[in-house]
Amino acid sequence: MFNEITHHVEETWNHVLHGNSTLVEKFECGGEAVVGLTALTLMGRSALKAYASRAEGLLPKLAITDSAPAAISHKVADKVLTELGSSRLPFNQTETAIELKYKLTVDDLARRVTVHLPPGFSPDKPTSVYYLLDGVQINNPAGNMLGINGWARTADARNIVAINLEQAEQSSLKVFGHRLPESIAGKSIPNVTSWSFEHGLLNKTAGVDDVKFFTTVYGQVQKSMNVKANNIVAFSDGGPLANAIAAEMPEGSLNGVANVAGTIMKDAPVPKPGIKGFFVNSKLDPTIPVDGGPGPQLTKWLPKIGQRHILDSEPGLQPIRYAEANGLSLTPKITETPVYIQKDYVTTTGDSEKVRAFLLKKGGHTWPGRDLGDGTNTALTNANGATVSRAEFSTNDRIVEFLEKGVPIKRTLE
Repeated sequence: MFNEITHHVEETWNHVLHGNSTLVEKFECGGEAVVGLTALTLMGRSALKAYASRAEGLLPKLAITDSAPAAISHKVADKVLTELGSSRLPFNQTETAIELKYKLTVDDLARRVTVHLPPGFSPDKPTSVYYLLDGVQINNPAGNMLGINGWARTADARNIVAINLEQAEQSSLKVFGHRLPESIAGKSIPNVTSWSFEHGLLNKTAGVDDVKFFTTVYGQVQKSMNVKANNIVAFSDGGPLANAIAAEMPEGSLNGVANVAGTIMKDAPVPKPGIKGFFVNSKLDPTIPVDGGPGPQLTKWLPKIGQRHILDSEPGLQPIRYAEANGLSLTPKITETPVYIQKDYVTTTGDSEKVRAFLLKKGGHTWPGRDLGDGTNTALTNANGATVSRAEFSTNDRIVEFLEKGVPIKRTLE
């Protein structure tokens, strides 16, 4: 978020120096309008003063205040780590936010989790929690959800907790049950990791149960924070896992599930009632086609190496399953724009939406609205087609705005 705010502060001061001070009162940050210059102090008062010094005489006029959010103390971080009941790993602290990295043991496997606490976090203050499940990774079990997919920035802007779960190193892509060697003829073979559970895109890895991994983390989080709503946000291979969790968890334990470029298997169990559903797929997705089955790109090889689950993939079935679970009409309200087709599933026309699905008319198998530029492309995203800009479709903002509608209730795992 620091780089995001720095960029916008720079733009703001450029406008001020050219006599357009009105833009100081409102600017965009992470897709959200921030009103008042006080909000700029999120980047740190010392840095703000440095910018202010470039416009001598404007400091009194702009009424810069001391109301910046206080940085989360190490004491608070230590308290959360202790109550998570897990081994400590190093954590990162920015101007105001903090990321706790911890490990736990599930079925004798060491697993890793990152907890991103926003500037306004307090263990006693009711907070919505968003669990992040990225897709298949190459040499990166941690994934890109907090980074280029923007959830660290969104957590800070929206004052929510973002928790990233990592894939197990053991959950590697296998060819007819055999794990690939680390190298062939002296050339290293990338380690392709995925989620391990029933009804996933890839075959379940023996000894690795990622539904159990999630429920273990979930249970610890409920004890360490005052959680008002639990949500899952997933990408690609993480989508089927989110759907499996929604079917496994006790009724009332989840507020919502948001899957981007994800899918569900035709024989997968139905989610529990009461869970909101939010889905984004692209008409041009070459990896998880909206019409189902494997695509013409990477996934076409899966059935040929013994990973046949993808033959039952049907992305369009996701909103229907959640609509059925919530007793909604299967005839949605449809809104169409040049960028997308939106479907809302309700009981009557006067209801608020409980299930929403977007079909993008452009983009590929990437996260719409993710960061762009040097260092943000990976081997997978390069093979998966173009993305959609944040200005066209800000996925993170749409997800939070949809899932936060209504008055959240206290969620507990019995």
